[in-house]
Amino acid sequence: MCCHCQNQKLPIEITNYKLDTIMKTYIKNSLIACFIALGFIACTKDEIDTYSGTESIYFKWSVEGYSKNISDSKTDSTSVSFAFEFPSVTDSIYMIPVKITGKMTDFDREFKIQLLPSSTGVEGTDFTLPTNLFIPANQIEAEIPITVLRTPKLKQQAVSVKISLVSNTYFNTDYTGTNTQVGTKRLVKYDQFEVAVSDILTKPKSWDSFMHYYLGDWSVKKLTLY
Repeated sequence: MCCHCQNQKLPIEITNYKLDTIMKTYIKNSLIACFIALGFIACTKDEIDTYSGTESIYFKWSVEGYSKNISDSKTDSTSVSFAFEFPSVTDSIYMIPVKITGKMTDFDREFKIQLLPSSTGVEGTDFTLPTNLFIPANQIEAEIPITVLRTPKLKQQAVSVKISLVSNTYFNTDYTGTNTQVGTKRLVKYDQFEVAVSDILTKPKSWDSFMHYYLGDWSVKKLTLY
């Protein structure tokens, strides 16, 4: 074959090469576009599937315990005593932590409590409860301040303040579990809490969890010496 004929094939070969390159580039770009689209769909699905129901609110100590350093410290009650305070101390504010499930929001969310009829203390005489309570914006925890009042009858007997969380627009109270009260096998309540108030030396809530190991059974004398 002459050189002239061979030279005639070059443009066709070059054209085929360009077409092949263009097709490979097209296929590559199409695959990239498909992967991007699939990633977008996956992200969109994740956003759709995120939790959007009403969050639950519960007393934190019932679930996580009152101390990170004590494994068995889950409780739905505690005691407050004025016995170690100076006579000039007439009241004390006790903070009860609450926590929510679910996500944070960029606005405050109100939560509510109610006084249970089984309380032996009298509101306004033995204690006061707050009226406005909120989970702050960008937070999942808050505290309930209970103001306990030092009255003469506390020298003779303790009074109890029993409160319960109440469902509202933002939170429900159906969170439950199998945690047991420190030192017992009783199931703790996640939506109720009791504060026993006295002016008598009483057993600390930490006694059954670790102090009992070192000091044995509770007594006023042991607590005084300790």
